[in-house]
Amino acid sequence: DMHDQWRYLTLGFGDQMAWLSAQTRATTVDGNYHSARRLPELTTKAIERLENSKFRGVEGIGSLQQFLVVPEKYHLKYIFSNDKFYDPILYFCGWQRLQQLENGIMVWERLNVPPLPSIIPKEEVSVYLKLMWGTLPVLTLIIALLFNIRLIWGRVLKLKSLPEAAYMGSGNTLRRFPPGIIKVTTLWVILVCLLLSYAGYRFYLENSTQRSPENVVKAYYDAIDFKEYERAHSYLAPSEAISLDQYMLEVAVTDGIVSSYAKLDSLGIRELVRSGNTTSLEVQSVWITPLETIRKTDRKQVVKEDGLWYILPDPPQRDIPADQLFSSNVTKYHNHGRRKISTQQTHHEDVLEQPVLEILTARLVRFGDQFAIVGEVQNIDRVPADVTLSATLYNEKNKALSSYNAKYHVKHKLMPLEVTSFRIDFEKISWRTKEETMPATFNPDQFDPVILEEEPVRFNLQSAANIATSELYKDVAVQAVELDGEFVRGTLFNSGVQEVTIPQVLISYYNSDRELLWVDQSFVQDGIRVQRVQAFEHPFPDLTDLEILSRDMKNCFVNGLPNEEVAKKRLSRDRKESYRSHLQPAENGIIGFIKIETDHFIGNPK
Repeated sequence: DMHDQWRYLTLGFGDQMAWLSAQTRATTVDGNYHSARRLPELTTKAIERLENSKFRGVEGIGSLQQFLVVPEKYHLKYIFSNDKFYDPILYFCGWQRLQQLENGIMVWERLNVPPLPSIIPKEEVSVYLKLMWGTLPVLTLIIALLFNIRLIWGRVLKLKSLPEAAYMGSGNTLRRFPPGIIKVTTLWVILVCLLLSYAGYRFYLENSTQRSPENVVKAYYDAIDFKEYERAHSYLAPSEAISLDQYMLEVAVTDGIVSSYAKLDSLGIRELVRSGNTTSLEVQSVWITPLETIRKTDRKQVVKEDGLWYILPDPPQRDIPADQLFSSNVTKYHNHGRRKISTQQTHHEDVLEQPVLEILTARLVRFGDQFAIVGEVQNIDRVPADVTLSATLYNEKNKALSSYNAKYHVKHKLMPLEVTSFRIDFEKISWRTKEETMPATFNPDQFDPVILEEEPVRFNLQSAANIATSELYKDVAVQAVELDGEFVRGTLFNSGVQEVTIPQVLISYYNSDRELLWVDQSFVQDGIRVQRVQAFEHPFPDLTDLEILSRDMKNCFVNGLPNEEVAKKRLSRDRKESYRSHLQPAENGIIGFIKIETDHFIGNPK
């Protein structure tokens, strides 16, 4: 179906990506010849290939994100993933799973991506530069080789021409070393041996796993990080009588971004209370995930038994569903794609009509040195929609300053009549100039706002939708919301029949006039099993410096049509405003109301 008109990307393929690239006419944004790149997203970072970006830390994930959020810039439509580590970032950037191939490769697709143009612009290079680059490197090697061969042969011929006595031994005997040098050398060897012995002893004290409470906690977290659960079980207190099978079962039913996708970055341990053979420790850990950096603070009880320190296991969850078996009525969708097997292009009658959206509100705001567009969009059609939002900032002379797409701060899948808040940030290509210093450690939360030459005064907002048939699980409800002035707290209840791997909470902030000010989001660390709850917490932002720059919505478009024309034909204004009557009162500074929405990633959909 002419799918080679788009670019593709491989993730987790290793060197097989080069073999795959040689077998297809389709082009890729990545490449095995990484030293000849021209894209600034790749040339400004020390990343070898995008397909192994998780091994390159901040520059790797940072480069990959910019390709996933704005794929239409590169005509990137398909991703073949052989590593589940990338699944969360693909989902929350708006990609959808098509199917899993027989060899385990997952195919991801992004809708509303234009195909490659028939004529791709190419920089023309003069003939003499082509000849120079094609001949000089090889000639340099040949000339260097000839010079070295000449010197080697000259040395051999010179030795052969000399008489035998010239290069045989001269008959002189070697003198003995002075006794002082031998003594100094002996003392130096003894000193080095003593230092090495002391260093080995200190190394043993610091790394002996069960010699101290701190060491056993470090060893336990190290085993958890590398999924060595049998070793982790050996550090649990034998007096608790927890079998390996029971421990492995408790680990198996635990899901979430930390359990499934995190890597331990650093660990800090502080002793709280020590009483005889029992010690209470505070453990602060930092975990790296493809979405964000997670900081956790846990308390561990450590006991000494038979001369060794062990960890007391955490109490098991007491959250037990009321029913063993229950059912759920679900409306599912299926898109045939092509109903007739043919080598021709897709027939017109097989192309589905785009769902209709309506942009309810849109504002250009400035928060500190960051510009963003916040608003709300609604699916006013009768079918689910996969939503893509793109925005461009303009100055007074209508010169485009920056463009970007919505990333995490939006629900990309909308059911009929569902409303979602959104926020579009404008990000620059990091470390492009010499003045910018690349950080030494990986920080997925790092955001570099674009530095604009002029003040933006207006914006263009393009929304596009396609019919969605998957990732439509909506059975997560918000319960027991509490507002204490500093945090928004609550619980999420999974009332459906699918286990949620990574829950996401979208929080919208309104002023006292119910006007949208800002949209924020957070990922819940642990997953939500079926018919169970999970707590969440998010801090209130300080919006005193927030400034609304423009409320003009005349440049908002839906599927290429003006948003005003869509709004006139569909719903009345009273019906569209009715959903705002259900906002949660907050009364926190300029924040008068909040709205909480949920989105979630399911790692293994049924």
